[in-house]
Amino acid sequence: MLRKKGAALLCVFCILVSLFAPALTASAVNGTFLLYWPMPGYSGISSGFDDGRNHQAIDIPAPQGAQVLAAAPGYVTSIFTGCTHNFGKNYNCCYSLGNHVKIQHTGAIGGQTYSTRYGHLTAVFVKPGDYVSAGQVIGTVGSTGYSTGNHLDFKFYIGDAVSDPGPYLQVPPDLHYTGSNWAQNAGYVQSLKSYNNTVYGGPVSVYVPGYGGITTTTTTTTGVVVTAGQLYIQNCTYPFLMKRGSKSAGVTGTIRSTRSNITSVVLQIITPDNKAVSSVIRAPMTPSFDIATVSPELKFSSLAAGDYIFEVFASDNSGELRLVSQSFTVTAGDDMILVNNSVVSESLKPGQDFIVRGEIIGINPIANVTAAILAEDGKAVYSRTMAPNANRFDLSAMDSALKFDALPDGIYYYKVSAVDSAGKTKTFINKKFYVSNKTLITGSVSISGLGWTGLASSNLASPYAYATLTAEPEVDQENAALRYQWYVDGTAIRGATEKEYTVTSDKIGKKLSVSVTGTGSFFGTLTSAQTNAVQDKDSLITDVVEKITGKPASYTVNLFDLTISPALAGTPCGELLEKIIFATSLGAVYDKDDQRKTGTDNLCTGDSVKTMISNQITLTRYYVVVLGDVDGDGKVTSSDARAVLRTAAKIIKLKNAWNEKAANADHVGGVTSADARMILRAAAKIEPLSIK
Repeated sequence: MLRKKGAALLCVFCILVSLFAPALTASAVNGTFLLYWPMPGYSGISSGFDDGRNHQAIDIPAPQGAQVLAAAPGYVTSIFTGCTHNFGKNYNCCYSLGNHVKIQHTGAIGGQTYSTRYGHLTAVFVKPGDYVSAGQVIGTVGSTGYSTGNHLDFKFYIGDAVSDPGPYLQVPPDLHYTGSNWAQNAGYVQSLKSYNNTVYGGPVSVYVPGYGGITTTTTTTTGVVVTAGQLYIQNCTYPFLMKRGSKSAGVTGTIRSTRSNITSVVLQIITPDNKAVSSVIRAPMTPSFDIATVSPELKFSSLAAGDYIFEVFASDNSGELRLVSQSFTVTAGDDMILVNNSVVSESLKPGQDFIVRGEIIGINPIANVTAAILAEDGKAVYSRTMAPNANRFDLSAMDSALKFDALPDGIYYYKVSAVDSAGKTKTFINKKFYVSNKTLITGSVSISGLGWTGLASSNLASPYAYATLTAEPEVDQENAALRYQWYVDGTAIRGATEKEYTVTSDKIGKKLSVSVTGTGSFFGTLTSAQTNAVQDKDSLITDVVEKITGKPASYTVNLFDLTISPALAGTPCGELLEKIIFATSLGAVYDKDDQRKTGTDNLCTGDSVKTMISNQITLTRYYVVVLGDVDGDGKVTSSDARAVLRTAAKIIKLKNAWNEKAANADHVGGVTSADARMILRAAAKIEPLSIK
């Protein structure tokens, strides 16, 4: 993690940036969202998605026992309930999220499944295979696992990749930041607010899916709503799959209110990233409303091929509910899709069964479906083929033929494919899984100690040379034994097998990653994403300045050691101030006795430039480096060369960062005899020093 001192300096840097950076804007998405806020009544965030430690989750603090809700409908794919210690933990608990739940949601984003994970729970109320509705209570808040206080750790995935939930997440109107590292998190909190996902609140009505009619161009489903209130929708049909240009999407349903007239109805189509496609708004002022009367105005027939979401909202005198939120696919050809499918765990114990779920839907009738369990060599262990000759097929019909509980130890693949009446073949599932008495580790591993990710975009998430990075595993299995390995550009670094790794200058321009492997009674490997290329401290700060201001920084301010990049002997103070981007805030140069210098005075190593507000409050000071001027007398002399030579021989030690930088004349590594030779040649006026 970033040192507290560095974080505090970043806050200063953000203040300075705000004086010069152009205003940033974000497009609102008209209040639509896919995911409900999982902690109603608790609107604080103590850590954002990208908080400088590659956290990639949202922490929502709440009291122990507060209810945690499913953010969207779907199937529970995994849980853990074995962690009993809410407090008094030791560091070994960092290998666990404590008690947690993971849900794979129905529908898709960009053609990929999406899922959410809820960590550090005290209690878990669901089990694997359960279908949960949006807004259903799945557990309660706690501080199990490696956690410093009661909160929900909320993580979002598209496919297998961790993603920012911000564009898809309902945001409480009073969203605020409650943590201590404002500099790293404030930008993320503001980005959540900028999505404007606050319009539609309250729990979604609980929908019990059933099956209805189908044509060759559209697929629909029909069901009955069960609601705790009196505003609901009945006999609703909506598309899962439809062919481009289809005149009808088969949308039907009757919205009813038993307590007042329905004041507002909204039907809309949006994209998975919340961009509006079309909408219809009505104010019926009647106790019931047939949505089929207005659904043609959504113009399903004009949709291009792609993924969409169909939503229905209604209001009566008690407020507004989202009654339907269903993803669907428009295809340019004769496609097939798989919906509401359950996913086999990556690891089963011998004798453990798996319930097959899901429905294949096709534009053309489905000629045959094959489901199989394959051995590692590709040979079928259990297999069954059925010929539904219908536009939809329920995979549960295959369940009895696939004997997961009879598999011996080994590596297997669960595969499902289908062929339609036009001869189109599609594989929907090809999932590798293990059967073993050992426990497969699942979760993720990230790297902390990266660049100023809270300040600018993620392309600055690069480690500094000489920085210490830390592997941060979030492994679902409690107290898993792990082994570490660090990599540079995908190649293992010999001897880099600890949790921490200190980057050296020879890694500049290269990318780092880390993996954790289960040992003992655990197996499997998790690998982090690669960092961006390693950068030295000065170049990274230069990139920040150039990115925000669009101007090159003649002198860079180093936030870690409070220095200003090297000047040459004889540089006047005025020139330095003119060429620092923040010259209006960095008001003047002061000598070691804190006496203000004039603009024509020459710089000396150890002079300082103060960061001021209204010329009254000193936020901090940055020390000037003059290359070769080790003793700070304003000149480069043979005495400076002797000091460098004695430092290289370890006879003396330079005390301050600015002295060390002044002594490093060749800009490579530490202070060596080569630096002494360069400074001596400069003192003799044989060869000038260069600040590069």
